[in-house]
This record gives sequence, structure tokens and C-alpha cells, in this order.
Amino acid sequence: MNLDQHLSQPLAPVRDDGFSILLVRRVRAGERRMKAVIWSLLALGFAPVLLALQLVDTGIRLPPDMAQWLNSQLAYPLGMMVLLWVWKPRLFPR
Repeated sequence: MNLDQHLSQPLAPVRDDGFSILLVRRVRAGERRMKAVIWSLLALGFAPVLLALQLVDTGIRLPPDMAQWLNSQLAYPLGMMVLLWVWKPRLFPR
């Protein structure tokens, strides 16, 4: 038998003992975790906006120091988290 004949023959069936089902469950669990992280980041990102909207309705104004603190302490780390999620760097590149 030559190589072409060997390669054209079908492979014997292989038992996976539930490996494929386990793999699909792990992938789906990872997707659910990622969705939870996304929604949590969105909620955390909109929390200062909702707080500011409530303050606008009551006529309370934030002092400049407080506005600067909200901008620097919340916006940049949240922005970096979103960028890292979008970029999805590989921890162990191939």
C-alpha cells in the first residue's frame, strides 16, 4: 500500500468519553463569565453618570476637586479595563 491509499482510508472511530461535551460546557461557562464582566463594567461605568444626573436634578454642583477626582479615579481605570478586554492580549503567545 502506498501513502495515498493510506491517507484515503477513513479513520477508525475514537471514543471521547464525554470530552467534547465537557469542552463545550467550559467554553459556554467562559462566555457567560465574559458577559457578566462586560455588564458589570458597563454598570460600573454608568454609575458616576447616573450619580451626576441625580445631582443635576437637585441643583447640587460638584466642586472642581470632586469632578477631577471622579474623572481621574474612575474613568481611566475603567477605560483601560475596556481596552484590555477589547484587545484581549494573550498571556502565553504561541
